[in-house]
Amino acid sequence: MTEEWRDVIGYEGLYKVSNFGRIKNRRRIKSQQDNGKGYMIVHLSKNAKLSWCLVHRLVAQAFIDNPDNKATVNHKDGNRANNKVDNLEWATYSENNLHSYRSNGRNSALAIPIYCIETGKIYGSSYEASRDTGISQSSINRCVNGVFNSANGTHWGLLSNRKEIIYVN
Repeated sequence: MTEEWRDVIGYEGLYKVSNFGRIKNRRRIKSQQDNGKGYMIVHLSKNAKLSWCLVHRLVAQAFIDNPDNKATVNHKDGNRANNKVDNLEWATYSENNLHSYRSNGRNSALAIPIYCIETGKIYGSSYEASRDTGISQSSINRCVNGVFNSANGTHWGLLSNRKEIIYVN
């Protein structure tokens, strides 16, 4: 694969991004740094305003179509520093969290898929479940953690406690 350069969305004429995950201005390749969570960031400036930008999002915005308007960018191999275009894909929060949980063994509260016992629906996070059902996220978390028996009469469980997986859109 040869390196291809395109304008950074929102910084046209100032910065370019490559399909290899590199960023440059008119003079040089910009240095990147880890944001402390494994994601590479780069410092960009426009109209005297400085911004730290996530490199994987810049690559995805420039090179990957997003017809379904998905909100997150998933690293297929789980390596947050690998920002080559062939390692990235647009994903929903649920898809991204499920991928992280299954592929990378992530075990944070935000990335643990949960399910509603009554409906069998699987959610990528308690945040998504809360948005869909209108039940507070903290109540759902307390159910999953065994503090509450139910939240607004609804029972919740961890995905790891289920034998089969039901996908919902």
